[in-house]
Amino acid sequence: MSALVTVQFYAGAREAAGTGTAVVAARDVSELRVRLGEQFGARLVNIMEVSTLLCDGRRLEATDPLPADCEVELLPPFAGG
Repeated sequence: MSALVTVQFYAGAREAAGTGTAVVAARDVSELRVRLGEQFGARLVNIMEVSTLLCDGRRLEATDPLPADCEVELLPPFAGG
């Protein structure tokens, strides 16, 4: 069963999505990436390939299940230093 997931976009991911947040139904991280790509397009897909996804401060892997009503942060690499 798919969980409703709130995704917070940061930096270039926010720009590519055209919004700061989205709510998506997905069972796991892999499905979440597919759903976000369908909703926001190729530019966000390219950014997600090099981004980190976090839930409760823990880095998510593609096969990780997503609990209902969780919040995922999509963090692209940041420039500067």
